[in-house]
Amino acid sequence: MASYIINIIKEPITFGKKQFLFSVIGAFLMFLLLLARSRIPGWPLSPIGLAIGIPHPVFHTWFSVFIAWVIKTVILKYGGNKVYSESKIFFLGMICGIFVTAGLWIFVSWVTKTSIAFTLG
Repeated sequence: MASYIINIIKEPITFGKKQFLFSVIGAFLMFLLLLARSRIPGWPLSPIGLAIGIPHPVFHTWFSVFIAWVIKTVILKYGGNKVYSESKIFFLGMICGIFVTAGLWIFVSWVTKTSIAFTLG
């Protein structure tokens, strides 16, 4: 991950005609997906899929997003809106727990004067 960011800093990506064309195509596709989702009942494709695409960070986290979507779908199908609303607290607690744990380890590495180095792939 660090080498990816370093390469971007050393050699910035320029925005030319090709990038502008892809931006226009992406905006048009997003418009079509939003229109279909608002006009066609039961439209199965969410516009968020186009928005997250496959950039470098999403390439490493797509499976987590997929699992979250599956869990949400199962909870809504079998538990309904009430169970979904109540389960939000649990899942937000899990996210907060990850941040607290990461912060704790950063504090431990600062106290012990050690380095916490990891890579995403």
